[in-house]
Amino acid sequence: MNAQQFLLSKIPSAMARSVFEYSTSQHIAAILLLATSVLVIYRHYFAPLSHIPGPWLARYTRLWKLYQYRSGNYHWINVKLHEKYGPIVRVAPGEFSFQGQEAARVIYDIKTGFSKSTWYRASQAANAKVSSLFTTRDEKIHGRLRRKYANAFSLTSLLEQEKYVDSTTAVFAARLEEFAKSGQIFDLERWLRYYAFDVIGEITFAKRLGFLETGGDVGGIIQSISQQFVYASLVGVYSELHSYAIRLMGLLKKGNPAVLKFTTTQIDNRLSETVDPSRKDFLSRFLAQQKTDPTGFTVDEVQRGCLSNVTAGSDTTAISLLSIFYHLMKYPHTMTRLRQEIDDAIKVGKISEPISYKESLQLPYFQAVMKEALRVHGATGFPLERLVGPDGVVILDTYFPPGTVVGVNSWVMHYDKDIFGDDAYEFRPERWLDIGSESYKHLDRSFFAFGSGSRTCIGKNVSIMEMSKLVPQLLRKFDFELADKDEEWKLRCAWFVNQHNVKCRVSKRLRSS
Repeated sequence: MNAQQFLLSKIPSAMARSVFEYSTSQHIAAILLLATSVLVIYRHYFAPLSHIPGPWLARYTRLWKLYQYRSGNYHWINVKLHEKYGPIVRVAPGEFSFQGQEAARVIYDIKTGFSKSTWYRASQAANAKVSSLFTTRDEKIHGRLRRKYANAFSLTSLLEQEKYVDSTTAVFAARLEEFAKSGQIFDLERWLRYYAFDVIGEITFAKRLGFLETGGDVGGIIQSISQQFVYASLVGVYSELHSYAIRLMGLLKKGNPAVLKFTTTQIDNRLSETVDPSRKDFLSRFLAQQKTDPTGFTVDEVQRGCLSNVTAGSDTTAISLLSIFYHLMKYPHTMTRLRQEIDDAIKVGKISEPISYKESLQLPYFQAVMKEALRVHGATGFPLERLVGPDGVVILDTYFPPGTVVGVNSWVMHYDKDIFGDDAYEFRPERWLDIGSESYKHLDRSFFAFGSGSRTCIGKNVSIMEMSKLVPQLLRKFDFELADKDEEWKLRCAWFVNQHNVKCRVSKRLRSS
């Protein structure tokens, strides 16, 4: 048989195979199309809770949520969704965002005991031997873990470290004096972040990390944390892909171990150093606890506690501090009133040098400024997602079955006009003053800056102490103004709502103490 005859003999079988493969692919495509159509029809007309409104694509796929998270503007998108659709909004199949105190009270009630949603899986390191307070999803495990760390985060423990916050503030003030002398325009966001990281270094490891001295991102920690949260915010939407994504990033050598490496180095250094035994930083407390109870408080939990401080404790405080300074500069009358309160307190001896935390509590207008700044700009911009338990739950007269994801976003809560009034979009510290105790309690119950229920941020006291000491101390020494009063800051949400483009000038006050 020659070559031509051989080829001709194969044509029928090849054609048959091609026809078979084409037919098979048609059947597969038809089956997939039919299955998709059935799913779409079911979710649109027959699925439980199909009557709850929301963006049309969110009814069928998590892709809508992924796209919005990726936009970096979800904090505002979530607010606008509720203004359009009402107190309950569908944001993905089986996932709902809520508005108002009543919903929050049910979702975050300690007795309800809902676990965190699977979104939090993506924040868990692939090789982590223990979960952090943030990533632990089970409420019982979280409760046991929180009790282990609680004493170190108590206000009594933190006040023992107050002088170390003062020493970092003094370094920051020295840098500001340099800017004042030169008239240099500087990035306030960057320097407040450096300050917050150095404070965490002082109170966690008994040493500043060197951000303020060098004026740079030491060890790439800031960049690393930012990349981690961008990753977690997006992959968390499809958290089932987290383990695969981590492996792929490892293969491509794109993992970000900078923060873990830095924390481990600090712990190793401490173990080989002699530290003042009276120094009660977090690491000292953790190591003492681990020595006393090696099985109850493991070496891994020592590391995880320090790592959580570095990862979460710095960014949130820096974001909140910047909101305070930015809004004071944008609304000069609030700056004038606060500075007058500080000056008056100095004249009558109510404020020492430097100001103490307890003294700052006696500045009612400052406390209102701080609270209002955290209201109009919450550090986190996603709903605090929870997974409905096995018994289901009724929220706002609607039954949600087991496994439903529910949550409230602090931005949605804080911009609710039914709670904060028609001027909810305005920065107005006075809303917290000169109101009756019941009215204040009503507003305070809706203050969501540190979360709610059993998952309220354990580092809340750390952040409040830093803000309460830094802001009055700097305002008594310096005048701050935006370099361009007409230019707005830029915001980008990837879990944390980070601010950018806050350029300002600083000058020494002629009358300060």
